[in-house]
Amino acid sequence: MQQLDWLLAFLSDALKAKLQVKSGWICQDIERGVVQFAQGLSAPALLQAGNIVQKVRSDLQTINAVNQELILLDGLTRLITDVFEG
Repeated sequence: MQQLDWLLAFLSDALKAKLQVKSGWICQDIERGVVQFAQGLSAPALLQAGNIVQKVRSDLQTINAVNQELILLDGLTRLITDVFEG
């Protein structure tokens, strides 16, 4: 879960960078990398990426009968196909 929390913080900061919000950053230590990442995606794409990661995190916490690797694979596939290639 820590990795997903970090990824959500990163995506949140990337969206803030895209919208030129200067306060409330979580990943201040890697601000330059966050800004560079944000330049490559639109604000809606960053928002969609955050939503996908939030769903993966929620599913991992609430769904017990499914293999966790399948939930992660589905989320990563959606990130690639819907956000980065879309």
